[in-house]
Amino acid sequence: MSTARNFIFSGIKTKRYCNFSKKLTVFTSSGHYSVDKTGMALGLRLDNIIKVPCDDQKMRPDELEQLMIQSLERKQYYFFY
Repeated sequence: MSTARNFIFSGIKTKRYCNFSKKLTVFTSSGHYSVDKTGMALGLRLDNIIKVPCDDQKMRPDELEQLMIQSLERKQYYFFY
């Protein structure tokens, strides 16, 4: 996640701040709790971490598709999934 953030927001090393409001990261809803902690440590807001519902520990493609459509309509784009 750190590498993806540094690649997409190349100025973060020198400017120390980037606007993450339109960049999202996607994980399964059953993902490890450290995903939220890592996001916060990297300066991402928790509302930029999208959690896709799962069945039997597998991401539901129908839910993922719906969340992606909603995000694109809001002009939000994924940088890590």
